[in-house]
Amino acid sequence: MAHSIRNGFQWRDGRPRWEPSAASRAAGLKGRNLRDGDRWLDRGEAIDACDARHLWAGLVRDAAAGDEGARADLRRALAALQPPQTAASQLRRHLLSDLLDAATALLGAPATPKSEAPSARTVAAMVEGYFKSPPKKPDPAGGPPRPPAAETLRGYEIQSRKLLAKFGDRRADSLTRGELRAWYVDELCVRHGLHTANQVLAATAAFYKWAMWQTPPWVAASPATQLGRAKPAGRIVFWTMEEEAGFIPWCDAQGFADVADAAVLFLWTGASPVDGCRANLPELQGEVWTYERWKTRRYGRKAMPGLLGPVKARVTRRLADALQTRDRAFLVDPASGRRHDTKSLGARFAEARHGALMDKVVPISFADKRLQDTRDTCLSRLAWAGVDLQRIPSWSGHSPKDAEAILRDHYLALSEAGALEDARTLEAWARRQGVSW
Repeated sequence: MAHSIRNGFQWRDGRPRWEPSAASRAAGLKGRNLRDGDRWLDRGEAIDACDARHLWAGLVRDAAAGDEGARADLRRALAALQPPQTAASQLRRHLLSDLLDAATALLGAPATPKSEAPSARTVAAMVEGYFKSPPKKPDPAGGPPRPPAAETLRGYEIQSRKLLAKFGDRRADSLTRGELRAWYVDELCVRHGLHTANQVLAATAAFYKWAMWQTPPWVAASPATQLGRAKPAGRIVFWTMEEEAGFIPWCDAQGFADVADAAVLFLWTGASPVDGCRANLPELQGEVWTYERWKTRRYGRKAMPGLLGPVKARVTRRLADALQTRDRAFLVDPASGRRHDTKSLGARFAEARHGALMDKVVPISFADKRLQDTRDTCLSRLAWAGVDLQRIPSWSGHSPKDAEAILRDHYLALSEAGALEDARTLEAWARRQGVSW
């Protein structure tokens, strides 16, 4: 159903349109749908646009009737136009382009160039363009270029919603570093926390790289750099032997053997959940497990943990099941019968953790534990066992720098066990120096 008002505005089933009056139509002016690219204008925007079109249509119509005074008015109106500076003014100029062309043609001046729809270079269009053709990266190993990982794209898609809600209708080249910095500090960090705020800026930086790499480029330089991002504090959490000793038997007894398989594999090899979910039984039947880490596969970085008794026992258990199902995957979702992914495994772990806490077979500290914590727990155990710190990265696939940071900042220096051991060492030294208390 169409609703109209005197400025030519019509609302047809949620879609706005401007229609000329009979006199304007007789002067050759036509109606126009009120859209910003693929987006229909809302009611307020549409009424504003119709007011402007109604005014310009009247100037053109009167000038077309041959009145010299009206032609002078139209000429002055055209001369007073200023280049659009904002997304809103560009949209307004775009919605008037046919009337401005008619005006300049009527006065004998060359027609104004067709204006590009402002949505063609908006932040929303930039984000859409990125996901339609994600930029590929060269493969250091000489293989074909690789697009971003599916997990990366999913993360960018989630965080892009915040960017679109804030700046989606802005032209990509109008956004400044100062605006992004203020948004990061005053809104993102306050409302969503530092970790999420950094993820949003990382996604924004990726979108702007895409824009710079277009031909011709959408922007000359990215505003999503040098924003003074802060680094979140490390997660200082690791599994204790007491937690493992209570959790693993409970899982086996309560139908969560797949969760126990995962926990043991991760705790004693340092594998991350995504790498553990990709593991196959044949790879785990030797004395060591050599695999390429998914996160750092573009660098060709491999991990080579030894396989200890707890892991071998879990592999033996899975082999017995696999003889019937002929499934090569080590971690299998019992509900679907298919290989676990990080999402399905995470859901199963959360369910098992809750049950173990309710049955009081693990201490209350286990409520804060995640499967992701097992990887750094393994590094800490290797260090506590006296393994040479220079050899730990080859076991876990960490870079030497990352392994050192984890051991120094998160686990060795800050763990209670390490602090007590250091205190006893210091006390023994003091007593040898004749100090007593």
